[in-house]
Amino acid sequence: MKPRLQELKRLYPEQIWQEFSEKDLKQKESTIRRYSNQTAQNNADLNCWCLNVFRAWVKENLGDLITVLPSEGDLPTIWDVVNGTAITIGKTRLVLIPDEATDTETLTVPQEWVDIPDWVADYYLAIQVNIDAGWMCVWGFTSHRTLKDKGNYDPIYRTYSLERDHVITDLDVLWLAHEMGLEEKAKVDPLKFLSPSTAKDLLVRLSKPSPYSPRLDVSFQEWGALLASNDWRNRLYEMRKEKASGKLKQFLAQNYALVKNGWEDIQDFFSPEKEQMQLAYSLRNTTEVSNSSLHWQGKLIYLQTEFKEITVLLKVAFRKEADSRIGVRVQVHPGSEETYLPANLKLALLFDSEVLESVTSGKSSLYIELPYFKCQLGTEFFIEIALKNSSHIEKFYIY
Repeated sequence: MKPRLQELKRLYPEQIWQEFSEKDLKQKESTIRRYSNQTAQNNADLNCWCLNVFRAWVKENLGDLITVLPSEGDLPTIWDVVNGTAITIGKTRLVLIPDEATDTETLTVPQEWVDIPDWVADYYLAIQVNIDAGWMCVWGFTSHRTLKDKGNYDPIYRTYSLERDHVITDLDVLWLAHEMGLEEKAKVDPLKFLSPSTAKDLLVRLSKPSPYSPRLDVSFQEWGALLASNDWRNRLYEMRKEKASGKLKQFLAQNYALVKNGWEDIQDFFSPEKEQMQLAYSLRNTTEVSNSSLHWQGKLIYLQTEFKEITVLLKVAFRKEADSRIGVRVQVHPGSEETYLPANLKLALLFDSEVLESVTSGKSSLYIELPYFKCQLGTEFFIEIALKNSSHIEKFYIY
């Protein structure tokens, strides 16, 4: 066990501390199932780690087995849009609320777990997850009644928050309440009835691809009623996943949202008046590795040196990888009137102003190429082409 974790357990023995194994961290939910965006994938991984480790702790320390609600197979339909996991131990219903924040002064619970009648739990567990250090801590819990009576409701983000003073940090109290079968649920209002036509309209609206959950895009009454139905929630998940996949395919065809104008499909890049350049490119292209699965686009880049203007062709291609990341290949070729690139032409990959990779042309370079790299959806990076005191930067965003 890590020394830091040992010290934390000594200081806070009433809390549950559990270390992640290498196997735990490698078993990502997002590698098993597809999600509608990167935020949902990260949320699924976080909740999956939390559930698996907590399940193992319960079995080892309490000798009990937990039941996942509504079922293990339904979890992706929830994790795609909401943080949290509902389980039962015996007759006690719990909701695990994992959070990567270092601040453990507040327990914040999405409204769905508090105000959807069928989702209401007896108790809500505040779980701090430190992926870098490889551990998680169940630092406290509260009841549904306390959340409703003393929680601070945020109508903008639709959450209930409870200050640490109202969170019970001694987990022995939770197991005592579990053994006594105490009823800790407050009354909640029924949700709005949704007609099939209204539900269909909502599904169309909420299934549009987005980098975030659509949970705040409609009223809670409509959203809650949609999630409360297993059929509609499953349909929403499938539609968002399908449309995200469709958008990704379209994105591939469009070369991943090249931000500035001037990009053309490499096959259509050369017009009749560019025949010399087309021939030169075709000859150079025979030296490349097979790229049949890549979709290339090009853009002419102009660099003004002290003596003349230099023209080069920037080529970029993208490919979806098996791990759902996006592979990127970048090359620079000479312009239409040159056989070789000018010497000392620099091609660089930048991220947060830091140079991650760079290559420089020699005296007889037909082209230069960055090492093939992969990005997560939501990544922003820059490609720089520089010669002496002249440079050009192109921005890319993988969405």
